[in-house]
Amino acid sequence: MLKSFRFILFPLSILYGVIIWIRNKLFDKNFLQSASFNFPIICVGNLSVGGTGKTPMAEYLVRLLKEEYKVATMSRGYKRKTKGFAIANENTTALDIGDEPMQLYKKFPDIVVSVAEERLVSIPQLLHDKPDTRIIILDDAFQHRQVKAGLNILLTEYRDMFTRDFILPAGNLRDVKSSYKRADIIIVTKCKSHLTEEEKNEIISEIKPLPVPPKISSVLSEEISRLLPMILNNPSLAKSVVGRVCGIFAGGDIFLPPCMPLIIRIKQ
Repeated sequence: MLKSFRFILFPLSILYGVIIWIRNKLFDKNFLQSASFNFPIICVGNLSVGGTGKTPMAEYLVRLLKEEYKVATMSRGYKRKTKGFAIANENTTALDIGDEPMQLYKKFPDIVVSVAEERLVSIPQLLHDKPDTRIIILDDAFQHRQVKAGLNILLTEYRDMFTRDFILPAGNLRDVKSSYKRADIIIVTKCKSHLTEEEKNEIISEIKPLPVPPKISSVLSEEISRLLPMILNNPSLAKSVVGRVCGIFAGGDIFLPPCMPLIIRIKQ
């Protein structure tokens, strides 16, 4: 019944998709401006509504980087009762910043956890209030094109990849499928424990990474740990270095098994 009802909404999806496509083209052609910061910024996001593992991915990046860098996170603060920019402290509650940022603050009280609707305005404010910050992780900001991140990580769920979905409201996509081309890395999350080489290649063929399909290889967490700081130390290296961060992640510390991610490079 629900699927039949969503099919009826197909014309609205076409209209919504055209609006999103036009918006993206305006940004691509610089009619709408994206601001770049001379500062390491990582964006974690997806193309769909619902959970693809964005917050666990942000948590993984925090664990990876916080020993060497002063890390800050920024998210919208979904379902919070407040507005505007806020930084979590010992008196903050989930009503102030939202459930997921509160969870992040409880796990990592030594980092800066912030929320804001307008990232473009709030990033300079965060750097003013916390001048020792060295890295900002934007959680769920792939569609927030006013800010141009140095590294864009796109997540898609193994059993519900964006390639098999359709735009809202008939489907679950909040962005057009072609937007995946803006990503520097695609991570297929919640994979089963052991993907065969054939299954891996099928996923890559379905996503059609650009400009050329990458070679699949195993990458240990130590290698990723070594490469990411290189990218963050010099954001201009991101496009050249990130190509080495690809393959099947060998460790289980991004997601609990059997949710093993497949990491795919899509940019040189």
